[in-house]
Amino acid sequence: MVTASNQPSHPQPSIWCSARLSLSPLQQADLPFLQAIFSDSPTLRFYLPTLWRTFTPEQTAALLADWNNGESDMVLTIRQLADQRILGLLNIDEIDWTARNAEIGLALLTVARGQGYAEEALRLLINYLFNEWGLHRVYARIQSDNQPSLQLFSKLGFRPEGRLREQLRRQGKMVDLTLWGLLDREWPST
Repeated sequence: MVTASNQPSHPQPSIWCSARLSLSPLQQADLPFLQAIFSDSPTLRFYLPTLWRTFTPEQTAALLADWNNGESDMVLTIRQLADQRILGLLNIDEIDWTARNAEIGLALLTVARGQGYAEEALRLLINYLFNEWGLHRVYARIQSDNQPSLQLFSKLGFRPEGRLREQLRRQGKMVDLTLWGLLDREWPST
């Protein structure tokens, strides 16, 4: 997206590739494939912990358009390189070019879980954010009971930075929301 000054507000990725995956900017044609994420309560419980409901296709389209504003937020689809099948999405939010930081998030379709795609996609994304975009810090908010994400972000070198105690209500129980961060100097340049 181009701003009023006719300059992109952040570098526009074409396609970023790893051994098995490609990350590419969200396209309108991707929405039906991603609807499975936004209509699945167990997935949304962890991906969007502050929301409690699923989304219609129209609501998903509006949400992703807002997240993909070309200024401070963008959405990337995760595709299997071999057949271009969509596996999930990554979001980059609250990009602050002055402080050089951004929040990241990830959601995979149920069929894509447990195969190492989340780690591979995040490694690819983080490499680009630090090495190509020149960000200094990336961070993620993770529910304290989301053990797979806590383990993954820890494995990637993220460190716990804070905890919002009893921030969320889940099935009648209060749950903490944790903040995890990673600095560019803590990331291996591989």
